[in-house]
Amino acid sequence: MVTTTSLNSWDFDPGYDLVLKGDHENRAVTIINVVLNSASIICGSLVLVIYFSIRAFEPKLMDRVSLRLTAAISAVDVLKAIVYILFTFVAVSGPACDFSAWAIIFLTNYYIFLTCMIAFNLQYVFLHEKPYHPSLERIYFLVSTSLAFATTVPAWAAGRVGWDDNVGVCWWKRYSSTRTKVWEWGSFLFWVVAGSIYCLVVVTLVIIKLEMRLRRISNIDRNYSLSGLETTEPRRRKTQKTINRLVARIALYTLIPIITQGGFILMELWLQFQHSMNPQINYWSVIGTDLPGVLNLVAFLMDPALHNSLLVVRERLIVTYCVEEDDSTPLKIHSPGLCPSTHARFMQWAVWKMFGSHRCEVTGSSFYRMPAKESHAQPPNSYELHKLDEGPHEFRAGDPEPTTPDHCKAAAREETEKLGRFIRGL
Repeated sequence: MVTTTSLNSWDFDPGYDLVLKGDHENRAVTIINVVLNSASIICGSLVLVIYFSIRAFEPKLMDRVSLRLTAAISAVDVLKAIVYILFTFVAVSGPACDFSAWAIIFLTNYYIFLTCMIAFNLQYVFLHEKPYHPSLERIYFLVSTSLAFATTVPAWAAGRVGWDDNVGVCWWKRYSSTRTKVWEWGSFLFWVVAGSIYCLVVVTLVIIKLEMRLRRISNIDRNYSLSGLETTEPRRRKTQKTINRLVARIALYTLIPIITQGGFILMELWLQFQHSMNPQINYWSVIGTDLPGVLNLVAFLMDPALHNSLLVVRERLIVTYCVEEDDSTPLKIHSPGLCPSTHARFMQWAVWKMFGSHRCEVTGSSFYRMPAKESHAQPPNSYELHKLDEGPHEFRAGDPEPTTPDHCKAAAREETEKLGRFIRGL
């Protein structure tokens, strides 16, 4: 609908028809929105269940900045997916329409700002090699939450979001007017684009620096063989494998905004400057904006800290409910002489079924198999990815005394300790 506003006014809307045409296309978009957002709700909820379950079991296992930020991002993903489903079925002007439009903008900005906090933490801890302070985490959450509200509430309060007949959805009112474009870029698009670019730059620099540091450690270790060939090579391979997995996780976390928002940004630019609806780009936009919860779960499952935590949980269950008295006897409940409770018997049965005698062997991990005569009060200290600090430079009892010059040992120790501090500060 063409307005009667002056052509020179910032509020003049030319009335371009930007509605998605065709019953088939509209039905397909509705199905995609419902299916993918439902998947995001499930995946985001799964991240939260895993995080809080492990945290309840042993808080130290989840004591990482990026893990708490990831949990917050997953909560935002779940809320955003719910709003997107509601948004799909709100097709009339009114308070619900205004709120759904604002909620999408707010939650998208919030998601971007939280992801930028992960990237900034990488920059601060690793690129600038600054020590982590607990107060930083509070600042991360305060800044991201404040920015999300500060950038979006004014547009909602000014009545700039809601139903637009020319777009056919609850989005920005008078969509093609100059004033709306200014509001959209100032409240939304600028922050999404700038945040995505920032994350890309940080992750690129982190990957480059990690590769350089790993290459330096490998060269020092290969030249001077600090721990002996029989122990150095396996440890180096294990360290590099863990670091590579960490790099992949970091890259995916910070690249998710580009993957999910790229099509959406292109669609907005197309609508603003080409003044027409492009169904192909629209499909890309819809699919991308519906996937953050799924991709965040993938990144979370790749996190070495999660793998390490699951190993700790596994070992704790074994040493709590099972004990091997010798190689020929099955695992038995602890507390000899006492009648085990129903819960204890169930846990013994469950642990036995999950792991079994042949699966209780944890050789090659951070753990060892504990015989009956040893204490089970505390599992091996594996709350952190400390094995990265126990790389080629670590000397244990019984190892041959190295003859490497002291300055070479110090160089290797310094590099591996920096990597360890980086990982613990993530």
